[in-house]
Amino acid sequence: MLLFCLSVEATTSTPPPHVLLIVADDYGHNDIGYQQNSPTTSNLNPNGLNTTNVKLLTPTLDRLASEGMKLNNYYVQPLCSPTRGTILTGRYPSHTGIGPNVIRPTHPYAMPKREVLIAEKFKQAGYSTHIVGKWHLGICDERYTPTFRGFDSFTGYLLGAEDYYYHNRSDSGYHGLDLRNTTNLFNSSNVFPKATHDAYGIYSTDVFTNEVERIVSERDLQVNPKPLFLYMPFQSVHGPLQAPVFEMNKYPSVMNTARRKYAGMVSALDDAVLKIETIYKKYQIWNNTLMIFTTDNGGPLKSANNFPLRGHKATSWEGGVRGISFVRGLNVPGNTVTQELMHSTDWYATLSSVAGYDITYPTQPLPLDGVRCFGIR
Repeated sequence: MLLFCLSVEATTSTPPPHVLLIVADDYGHNDIGYQQNSPTTSNLNPNGLNTTNVKLLTPTLDRLASEGMKLNNYYVQPLCSPTRGTILTGRYPSHTGIGPNVIRPTHPYAMPKREVLIAEKFKQAGYSTHIVGKWHLGICDERYTPTFRGFDSFTGYLLGAEDYYYHNRSDSGYHGLDLRNTTNLFNSSNVFPKATHDAYGIYSTDVFTNEVERIVSERDLQVNPKPLFLYMPFQSVHGPLQAPVFEMNKYPSVMNTARRKYAGMVSALDDAVLKIETIYKKYQIWNNTLMIFTTDNGGPLKSANNFPLRGHKATSWEGGVRGISFVRGLNVPGNTVTQELMHSTDWYATLSSVAGYDITYPTQPLPLDGVRCFGIR
């Protein structure tokens, strides 16, 4: 086991680190560059064959992963809502009630209010807290939505999927627009975000990265800005399969239409992460940022590549629940790999040692299922 607990814990002599938590949606285990045709991945295959004949282009994610630590024994839930629930609460779906299936638009339930979300803990520790992207933890009552659950602002969508350009959905009993933005409201906390047409026709990764720049730039204007916790659950690469043409054109040899669109979506995601890094560097907060990248579940069968793992999204095989994840920033050792077993419930407890929030009773009224990882016990 490779330990780096002392490398990431905040100390009294240094300012609290910013935390950037990025979640990729429905991302295939073999669809990130450093996994494809690598000796480590190929060795998982008893036949020793390459894992793909067309490598997807993820130069930014590959570089950031090499600058930090890859988590090679990391697990999630097989579907969107359950994994998001584990990340934000540190508790299993069997305890929160969010799972085993996803929350549909018309379902009359949501993440229970008794659950203390990670944003609330960061706020207690003195952070500004923002969510940009996908919620998918219930909308049956406005009090279950992000700005009632510890987030200062929310830009994104509340449901599980939508059009990448027009931000609407017509499925599962819901028909309408679902792009939300609380940032123009006087006090976004405890305000339900109404749907907006402001980003009509703009691809979602551009919408989200523009919002990141707004958050970081406004923070930069403050006299005594708080440390920043940004939860960034991207729409990419969940269906519907839609990608900018210039991204799809990076893969002329891919004949399968679904696979080519998916490949373009992966490249768009990689470009968006680069834009976020550039924004953080522009405002000089990158060097004091801990970045976590994680997937929510395996990729779907018709478009993604989970090889050589068996199974796919919505299954309990490795292809559905073995996630891609890496950590970089602060003093996390670069170009390292850990085989330490980790689950998505563990982020809640692990980040407590970084941000300095308390996870003991009574500030944490419900017991956590996750533990502090990377040697932190």
